[in-house]
Amino acid sequence: MFSIVKANVPWQNCSIEGSSVIAFDVQFSPDPITKPGKDVTTFTVSGSIIRSNGTSQGSSHGDVFSKYAAVYVDYVSNFENGNKASFRFPVPTGNKDFSMQFHIATPFSILPNHILKFNLWDTFEHIGCVRFVRNAFQN
Repeated sequence: MFSIVKANVPWQNCSIEGSSVIAFDVQFSPDPITKPGKDVTTFTVSGSIIRSNGTSQGSSHGDVFSKYAAVYVDYVSNFENGNKASFRFPVPTGNKDFSMQFHIATPFSILPNHILKFNLWDTFEHIGCVRFVRNAFQN
């Protein structure tokens, strides 16, 4: 299993959801995230389609990201009522490595007890997942 070196702590892999491969690093500030409104949280996500041991993460189209690669960011809270907000950020194509930054204002539907989940997909191949469980917003 590829490991995350610099992710905000505490973080979890997504084995609780049936997916345990971790293939990228997620940093964000502030931590905890901003409260719902106009202020944004800055996320920096980086990763590689090649594992540290030199093998591919499983891409059937070669060892570079395709034009369909994307990082999906899910904000989830209040599981009974399904409060969820999702965002998609395309990964630069034609490279084996990527680093990107994006800014997201916390959606109004998200409660202080929430999960931030990041999934990296390329076409129909799941490359990895990491999640953060938090119970507060930035003051």
